[in-house]
Amino acid sequence: MSNNADYKLIGKSSVCSEITEDEARILAAIMGVRQLKDGELLVSEGEADHTLYILASGKLGVISRLPEGRRAWSTP
Repeated sequence: MSNNADYKLIGKSSVCSEITEDEARILAAIMGVRQLKDGELLVSEGEADHTLYILASGKLGVISRLPEGRRAWSTP
């Protein structure tokens, strides 16, 4: 996978399903690509992040800390 966003993948995402191909190309030109390794965190709980992420391939799980200090896992 390159460091350039693929406009075709952007256009296929549910978030961008109503944009035109030209609009997807514009988004792809300004978007970055982030590749995660197995087990790598995208965002930590409680961390401020003002980024829109579009999952192009693979799976992403969510881990939440419960009040008792235990972790709750959620995967698609």
